[in-house]
Amino acid sequence: EQILEVENKFLPESHNITAYLNDRIAYLFPDAGLTVKVAVNEDEPNALSLPNGTIIVTKGLLKLLDTAEELDFVLAHEGMHYVEGHVQEIKDALKQAKERFQKNKKNSGKPSPADAVRILGTLRMSEYEADIRGVLRVAQKKINPAAARSVFLKFQKYRKKRGQKDSSDVSHGSDIDRIVNIGIVTQLIDYEATSQEEKPLPDEIKTFADMPSDKWLYEKIMSPEDDPEIENIIQKSSLNEILLTIRKINMKNMKMSGKLAKKCIETIKKYIQEKLPGHSKKQYQFVLHMILEIS
Repeated sequence: EQILEVENKFLPESHNITAYLNDRIAYLFPDAGLTVKVAVNEDEPNALSLPNGTIIVTKGLLKLLDTAEELDFVLAHEGMHYVEGHVQEIKDALKQAKERFQKNKKNSGKPSPADAVRILGTLRMSEYEADIRGVLRVAQKKINPAAARSVFLKFQKYRKKRGQKDSSDVSHGSDIDRIVNIGIVTQLIDYEATSQEEKPLPDEIKTFADMPSDKWLYEKIMSPEDDPEIENIIQKSSLNEILLTIRKINMKNMKMSGKLAKKCIETIKKYIQEKLPGHSKKQYQFVLHMILEIS
């Protein structure tokens, strides 16, 4: 999660969207202690479950999905990875493979092909199990499980449009296999929830998902409301996001408050000193000049 914190900017815990997602995961898994975070600057649709009970969903995923039921299934799938101990199973399989590799290296100098099959099998089965148990969980909660199928159809369409393979990677299996598996489960059992009408995602989620990350930062900075989290958001923003935002404000002949301008200056100065030590003075002076123009 610390690596993800560095590479991604997460929505604040107090944000309405974060609160909505955490309400949904608490409804699906009341006693699991799971939390959800939204990666703001990741446009690839994805979600993952971490060993500490944190579920990460990307802005790209929120853009891909259309209904609350689709999002519930994704959360149920990721939650099942945690409650079923899949992460630990995979860690154990990798540990055993490493031990066997060291042993084989001493004897024959070659790794065992069986280990690759075991690991792949463990990964694939954990995905299929999370799919099926995720369907069962949403149905148990009176949420239409048919939404699970539409999630994978959207992933399939997304990948096809970009000329990608019919799978995120070999460990997850193909989209069509997972669609068939889910279709069989939902057809074999007469779920009352399949008659439930699906609801669109809240407008705030879709508006946020459609925003480029630099525009989202711009909207937050220029918001008439005094957002207590804005300084934190600026601090976690990338240099490129801040520069694009400053340029946009400058081009529109608008002004930024002195307090926020100061925070931008501090953040950019720190970034340049750490990342671009050879160009610190020149880069800093250029950015400082731009900020002073709009503050």
